[in-house]
Amino acid sequence: YATESYYGTVSACVKSLKKVSDIPVIVYLLNSNLNVEGAELTVNWQFDGVNPEQSEFVNRNNSDVYNVLMQRPAIVKDALDYTNVVAYVDSDSIATPNVNDIFGYFLERY
Repeated sequence: YATESYYGTVSACVKSLKKVSDIPVIVYLLNSNLNVEGAELTVNWQFDGVNPEQSEFVNRNNSDVYNVLMQRPAIVKDALDYTNVVAYVDSDSIATPNVNDIFGYFLERY
């Protein structure tokens, strides 16, 4: 997930994932109707908060940044409506060729 100010960063992340994997990618953009190219789905995640501008580091002492970060658990839970297994990837990540291996670590328990 990302704010609109991180659109370029999350787009680069999706591009790197698609270069090495055919895993479906769902991107959640907070309070934004933009679509991320390469993602199978871009969700406009509405929340009561502001989208802070991208900066060199994440200032967790800023209440606006903290409110964005607190969306993560609800977003991951929502993504489970689309599939049985979800892997959260930070929007500033670059995928490596072994990205698919993480799904082999999951043991189904019902």
